[in-house]
Amino acid sequence: MTNKSSQQQSQKITLYPNPGLIFYTSPDGFVCHDPLRKNEYVLQPEYLERLTFWNGMKEDYLTPIDEELLEGDLLLEQKQEHYPWKGDKLSYSFHLSTRNHNSMTPKQTETEIIEAFTTMSSNKGEPLPRETAPHILKTITLPEPCEDDLKALSFFDTLKKRKTSRNFNSDPVSLEQLSTLLHGTFGSIHGKKWEELSDLGVNFSSERRSNPSSSGLQACDCYLSVSHITGLEPGFYRYNSDNHNLQLLSEGCDDEMQSYLMCDQFWIKGSACGLFITVDMERMWHKSDLPRAYAYVFLEAGHTSQNILLSATTLGLKTWLSGTIRDEFIAKKFQLDGYRCFPVSSVFIGHGTEEAVPAKIKELALKKKAMRI
Repeated sequence: MTNKSSQQQSQKITLYPNPGLIFYTSPDGFVCHDPLRKNEYVLQPEYLERLTFWNGMKEDYLTPIDEELLEGDLLLEQKQEHYPWKGDKLSYSFHLSTRNHNSMTPKQTETEIIEAFTTMSSNKGEPLPRETAPHILKTITLPEPCEDDLKALSFFDTLKKRKTSRNFNSDPVSLEQLSTLLHGTFGSIHGKKWEELSDLGVNFSSERRSNPSSSGLQACDCYLSVSHITGLEPGFYRYNSDNHNLQLLSEGCDDEMQSYLMCDQFWIKGSACGLFITVDMERMWHKSDLPRAYAYVFLEAGHTSQNILLSATTLGLKTWLSGTIRDEFIAKKFQLDGYRCFPVSSVFIGHGTEEAVPAKIKELALKKKAMRI
């Protein structure tokens, strides 16, 4: 035992619980999780008792249990002030969980990086099968996509024309346009094989689409709520990117339903359809089961939604993006379990104007402004 420990045992001290810890129950017992360092400990009652004791800012003599708790960073010798986090405790835990602690990022040589990359890629094996819906009412073959339509505008013109619309007019979008949009954003526009990697005998699981994806795993898929598409009955669909077709999962979807899906954001009424970006965590876990991988899926969904927005704009369509959705209800509509596979965000497309503020909200805002004058 060090002199420091001996000195501490001879006098009372104050220790402090790590403020970033998460506690939960499991069949093994009461578990303490350190989201930053990615450590977990099953706490026996006497260890939990000591943690609880120190949470009261008391003084006591150092015990062997305290030493173990200090070694595991569950207890701290100095009080750690909370960062002035403006979100709730859960968002703070998510923030810590998705950070790379210094211990996880040691300095590596180029040789070590090359070896780690090739080993990780080679261990991935065969391509992962995509999730399929258990109950498909029918399959609709989509028209051949027209890639030339995606070249109608220059890149800068597309960026400039891309604006949020909250005023759709119920004019239908053609099935041909939808086909081109789905192909350009979720289709295999580079072919089915990532040749640069597969020709080297590594990373057979990777795919290539128009959006970047962590390790090329392409964890995102597209499901649709359709209300005004020419030649397509209203309902809920899954886009099968492998065969470029739509699978009808359930019938019926009108403007009221579209609004309900989006937590009653009524300005979505009149849109042609919603493209819901969903995530399959099984594909991401193929690379890593650490919390950082969970953060990657939101990055991928963001890249994907931007491609949808820009592609739809090039096709002359109005767009609106939102992540405010009725998660559980939508997951059931798309036959997703809501845990391994779940919706992340949505992009609605259609015809209308570029008005970003709905007329009803504008009227109310003007009335309130007039009252203040």
